[in-house]
Amino acid sequence: MMSLKKAFVWIKHYWYFPVMLIALAVTFIMHRKKASMLIDMLVSSMESHKKEIDVIEEAEAAKAEKIEKASKEHSKEIQNIFSEEALALEKAGKTKEKREKSLQELEMEMLAEEMKKTFEKG
Repeated sequence: MMSLKKAFVWIKHYWYFPVMLIALAVTFIMHRKKASMLIDMLVSSMESHKKEIDVIEEAEAAKAEKIEKASKEHSKEIQNIFSEEALALEKAGKTKEKREKSLQELEMEMLAEEMKKTFEKG
């Protein structure tokens, strides 16, 4: 039963093969020259189909290659942006530390001067 279903699905999808085989058998019996023409037509049709499939596969491969190349370039650009941001944050952190340190030193100097003035008056 399963093989009958498979055969039906195959015939449903490739209905022209049985028709061509029957036509080929009838033509072969009636006219041998026309049978060879029919065979040539069938073979050329199959070759044409194969060529079209090859062209489609090549186009898809080229498209996939372009997408992959663009993806790699985009990935590199994103990595560069992240590394630049990390460097900028690190530099900003160092600058902030330097400014805080200089502010602390300035506060200490001002406090020392005020203490000095206070002790000189008293």
